[in-house]
Amino acid sequence: MEGWRQDRRDRLLSLFAAQRNDGLGWRVTATLGTGGISHDTLVAPRNVSGAGIEVSQTWRNAALAATARFGAAGLPQQYEARAGWMPIHPLTLAGTVRQTMYAGERTGVRAFATAGLTLPLGVSARAEVVSQHEAQALLVTTDRLQRTVDVAGWIGFENRLLTIEVGRGRRDPFAPLGFAVGISKVDSLNSTPRTEFVAVHGSLRIAPGFRLSGWYFDPVVGGGDFEPPRHGLLSLNFYSKFWRVFKSGIFALRGEVAMESWSRATLGGLQAGAQRAMTGSSFANTNLEMQLASVTIFWSVSNINIMRSSYVTGLGYPKGVQQYGARWFFTN
Repeated sequence: MEGWRQDRRDRLLSLFAAQRNDGLGWRVTATLGTGGISHDTLVAPRNVSGAGIEVSQTWRNAALAATARFGAAGLPQQYEARAGWMPIHPLTLAGTVRQTMYAGERTGVRAFATAGLTLPLGVSARAEVVSQHEAQALLVTTDRLQRTVDVAGWIGFENRLLTIEVGRGRRDPFAPLGFAVGISKVDSLNSTPRTEFVAVHGSLRIAPGFRLSGWYFDPVVGGGDFEPPRHGLLSLNFYSKFWRVFKSGIFALRGEVAMESWSRATLGGLQAGAQRAMTGSSFANTNLEMQLASVTIFWSVSNINIMRSSYVTGLGYPKGVQQYGARWFFTN
């Protein structure tokens, strides 16, 4: 990345009223948000804002929700409906339908449905399908809508110590948008063919407060740019509310160290029509969160090991990138 700098500011305010404090009953949530980019070396300053309202009703074996989002300065309008139902104890059904009105009189539709079955001995099965006629980017007015249908199936196992889920899926082909202007070594992306993948994710409780978790993804058929084979992440995290010291539960601490790794791949984008390759690399990240009553303070660092590796041959990767902030949740 050459000479690409920017300042970004996001603000989000959410207010809600609920019938009960256990999650059941009706709930109304209103959200206001703004986002802005300034001091960018490539694009002019930009500010967008939006508002949304959600009304939901939750029973013990079913849930319904309707959401409306309204945008300004180019943000689209969205209307969404969600539903979930457990008609009998082992079976769970859920789905979402969303309509998006983009600039340029474009209307996108996305539908998601899933069905899960709980089996004896901690075994479960789940199937999901996503059908959409959508744009990839909210603010790119030249982005055309593309129709895709993706399906996947999962088999899981869960007990007191171990949770694991193994799946296989298929994604329809699509044509991605071009690459960011400020990255001179990659100027465009290849079209992605129909892809079949295998994936695994799970977690293991190794000691009180300590958990080992991770995921693995491999596009065994097809695959696109920046989707390398044998791509995985392994994470060790610690979480404790320190009940013996703070009996009221106002203090909690969470720490995580993660290692992400992938093998070499030929699809690392295009530069002047020439195919670039991805390097086989590993990066370590850390995350620290501290909760003090209703305030959560967080600090995360990416590429903490300051490796010289990169995603793409000849293209550097930021070293020791830090993000920090606070989240505050309060009621009256």
